[in-house]
Amino acid sequence: MRFLKTLFIPALAAIIVSGSLFAAGGNQAAAGGGGDRFKFSFMANFNQPEAPKDTTKMLQYWKDELKADIEWTWVPNSAYNDKLAAQLAAADLPSVVVVRSPKDAIIVQSVRDGLFWPLDKYVNNPAYPNLDKLGDMRLDNLKIDGKLYAFPKERDIVRSCVYFRQDWMDKLGLKSPTTMEEIYEIIRAFTERDPDGNGRNDTTGISMKGRNLGIYLTLVSIYFGGQHEWYLADDGTIKNEIDHPAYQKALDWYRDVYARGYIISNLVENNDEYIPFQQGRAGFVFTDAFTDVLDARIKLNSVFPNATVGFVHNIGPNGNPAMKAYVGYTGGFMFPRTSIKTEAELDRIMRFFDSLGTDKTALVMRRGFEGEHYSIVNGKLSFTADQLKKFREVDFPDADQITPFYVTKPIPELSSDPLQQAINDAVDGYKGKLYPNYSTIYSSETLIRSQGLTEILQDARMKYVLGQLDLAGWRAAAAQWKAAGGDKIAAEFTAAHKLAQNK
Repeated sequence: MRFLKTLFIPALAAIIVSGSLFAAGGNQAAAGGGGDRFKFSFMANFNQPEAPKDTTKMLQYWKDELKADIEWTWVPNSAYNDKLAAQLAAADLPSVVVVRSPKDAIIVQSVRDGLFWPLDKYVNNPAYPNLDKLGDMRLDNLKIDGKLYAFPKERDIVRSCVYFRQDWMDKLGLKSPTTMEEIYEIIRAFTERDPDGNGRNDTTGISMKGRNLGIYLTLVSIYFGGQHEWYLADDGTIKNEIDHPAYQKALDWYRDVYARGYIISNLVENNDEYIPFQQGRAGFVFTDAFTDVLDARIKLNSVFPNATVGFVHNIGPNGNPAMKAYVGYTGGFMFPRTSIKTEAELDRIMRFFDSLGTDKTALVMRRGFEGEHYSIVNGKLSFTADQLKKFREVDFPDADQITPFYVTKPIPELSSDPLQQAINDAVDGYKGKLYPNYSTIYSSETLIRSQGLTEILQDARMKYVLGQLDLAGWRAAAAQWKAAGGDKIAAEFTAAHKLAQNK
C-alpha cells in the first residue's frame, strides 16, 4: 500500500484545541467497559468560539448511551484543512476523520493510494439498517471511482425555490407560480403595474447577483424541462446542459427579461440580491437555499415592517415540479486504514455509526432532549428560540459536524412561524423530480486541471443575456468551449459512468 508522503506540511502550532494527536491503532477495547463498550479516535471541525467540552450533554450521551469512549481532536474550521493535509501526509490519522470537501484532489488521491477503507458493503445491508437512511443520491455523490469511501454529513437535497413580495402579489391579484410562463407574468406585473403603489416607475421583477447567472440558468433550464449541469442523456452518455434544448430556452428567457427591464439593470455589478429586494426595488428572487427566504424577510422587514414574503418550489414544465438536487452533504466521515487495521475493527465502528441513525439518537442529535430543548405538541416537535439557543450553543454545540443524520426528522417539526413551517413542509413533502449533477458523482481529470475553460461559457452567456452577443456568437463560444476541453470532460464522465455501471 502506498500512502501520501509528499504533501506540503504547514505549521501546526496552536491548531489543536482539545484532545490529542493520535498514533495509529486507536480502536481498542475499553478496559473494564463491558463487551459493548469500545474506544476509538475522532477528528472533527468546529464552528463555535470554543470546541465542545467532554462535559456537554452531547458528548455525555455518546459516552453513556452509545457506550463510546472517544478520544477527540477538535480543530477550528479555519485550520482544519491544513491539519488534515498534514495528517494525510504523515499517514497518521485517528479512526474517524471529518473531511470537509470529499472530492478535493488531495482526498481523491489519498483514496487512490489506498489510505481509506471502502464502505460499499455497509449500505443495502440488513445488518446496518440505518445507514440506508442516508439515501442513494447522497451516497452516489460521495463516490470516488465508482466506490463509496465516506458517509455524508447529511443535508437536505431539496433546496431550490423562488421567493417574492407576497404583499405585492396580493395587491396585484397574482397567484403563486407553477411554470416559467407564470413567473414571467409576475415579474412583468412587478415592473409595469406599480406594485408598491407610489405612482412611480421604480420597481422591477428579478433581483440577482450577476455572478450567479450560471447557477440560475441551470435552475430555469430545469423549470423548462432540462436537467442539471452535467446530466445522463437517453443514449447513456453524460452531457453538459448546453446540449439540452431547454438550456437555450433559459438563455432566451433571461435575454428577453433583461431587454424588457424585468430584471435589475445592474445585473453584472450586483453582488447582493437581498439589497434590491430589501429596498423595495425588486420583488422576485431565485435561490438555492430555503434559508435565504427567511433571511430575505428579516432584511425586508427592517425597511418595510408590514411587507410579507412568499415562496414556491413546485415549479416545472406543464405544472410538473422539477428541481436540481443539492449534493446532500457538507463534508463526510472517512475511515483510515492506518488506524483501523482490520475489517473487524471497521465493522465495529460501522455499527456505532449505524446506531447514530436510530430514531432515538437521530432525534437527540438534531434537537436534544424533550422538556429541555423541545416539546411535543399534537405529535409534532416544537421549540422556542431560547431552547434552540441552549441546544446549539450550550448542550449540543456543533452537533451537525459529528453525525451523518443531522437532518433526519423522526418526528415532524412544528414552528410558530408560518413561513418556517411552510418551508419545513415543502422540504419534507416534495414529490417532484430531482436531477443530480453527474459532475458530483464522477471525476474528470480534464475538468480538474483545466484553466480558463469555465470562463468561456461564463463570459458568453452573460454577453448573450445582455444582448452583446447574438445567437451565432453564443454558439461559436459553446463550440470553442467544447473544443478546448468540454467534449473531453463529457467523454471522461461517460467513461466513468459506464465503468461504474459494469462493476
